[in-house]
Amino acid sequence: MKKMLFALLCAGLMSLSLPVASHAEDLDMGEIKCEQLMKMGDKERVLMIFWLDGYLSQKKNNTLMDQEWMQKLVKHVSEYCTKNPSETVLSSVK
Repeated sequence: MKKMLFALLCAGLMSLSLPVASHAEDLDMGEIKCEQLMKMGDKERVLMIFWLDGYLSQKKNNTLMDQEWMQKLVKHVSEYCTKNPSETVLSSVK
């Protein structure tokens, strides 16, 4: 199950790389609200989670890709954003 989730996350990320690049617009990731995240499609949410993982990994100088951690991150952000729709997504991991 964990390997399948990880594979789906990776596939989702890779399938978005070209369309996102062709419709590129600057996003201030620190300004995206939880309510906006919860209204995004699955592919956009996957990109947000990968971005959050990279953001946190950089802060900790961590270069490992951990499937269990990604599952915990998805669960935590989903629960936080459901309870705090007016907060920023970034505040869910501070």
